[in-house]
Amino acid sequence: MTHTRSCPYCKQENTADVENCAYCGGPLMSDVTTTLPVPGNLADEVRQELVVRRTKLPTGSIALYVMGEKLPLVVEGKDQPTILGRQSQSGTVAPGTVDLTKYQGHLLGVSRQHASISFVEGSFILEDLNSSNGTWVNENRLAPNQPRPLRNGDVLRLGQLIIFVYLH
Repeated sequence: MTHTRSCPYCKQENTADVENCAYCGGPLMSDVTTTLPVPGNLADEVRQELVVRRTKLPTGSIALYVMGEKLPLVVEGKDQPTILGRQSQSGTVAPGTVDLTKYQGHLLGVSRQHASISFVEGSFILEDLNSSNGTWVNENRLAPNQPRPLRNGDVLRLGQLIIFVYLH
């Protein structure tokens, strides 16, 4: 008897030994879940708890779940910072930038170079890049150019775009 796993996104059956769905490419989640609390002042906008299924992330990587999206943006720790931003008016994206345009970043106040995530001495660090509409971590506004460590379960807000953080 062959063991299968059902894809949580397209509901197709896959063999148990694959990590991504053969039909839609979505990650086949493990059975482990983590409940991340959402700060009370966001309760009107989101549920009190967000259940995030752990995907198999490489060590030294971070999963960013944009509110309302099923699949995370995965950022791996590397020598250069990763910029959270959006494309320019000409439609180009600077190298090393996670483009938040398709998540309505331009409408929600995300700057072209809004914030950076760096991997320093085994920890992820977030820094606001003097953005127009601010960067918040758990509803505490960051001062521009002042690095702040990220922790598992942090809620980021870039302008009005909400992102949930999951660290491996």
